[in-house]
Amino acid sequence: MSNSLSKILNILLIVLMVISAILVLLFYMNVVADDTTPPDQQPILDYFLNWSVVLLIASVIFAAVVSPIFTVIHNPKAAVKSLISIGVLGLVILVSYLSADGTLMKFTVETSGNEPSSLILGDTCLYSVYILTVLGIIAVAASEVMKFFK
Repeated sequence: MSNSLSKILNILLIVLMVISAILVLLFYMNVVADDTTPPDQQPILDYFLNWSVVLLIASVIFAAVVSPIFTVIHNPKAAVKSLISIGVLGLVILVSYLSADGTLMKFTVETSGNEPSSLILGDTCLYSVYILTVLGIIAVAASEVMKFFK
């Protein structure tokens, strides 16, 4: 990475950290709202949550778009490994989706989001977490066993 790009990214990081720190301080010091405002309706809470969403979207864009582009430009062989990783992740999500069940729950109220599409999405997320957790444990165990034999 060039020196000027590194300086620009460091300045951007510092600016983002300062903005985040100011919002956290305002949130905890409760400066924006008066004493009559209920705790769950304070305007700083909206600013804080919106800033969190902005940071999340920016980090996802950087991780999913910008970083792979730099990787492909600087090291094309690493792009093949990235594509394999994306393919494995897609396979995990596909298996999770196919395993998901949209059967309605009988013990909930009618307005609780008890609909097949929401239940399938929830099951897909849960199964993905389960599969990725097991794969992570297997990867850690395999790396320790491989270190033992080296």
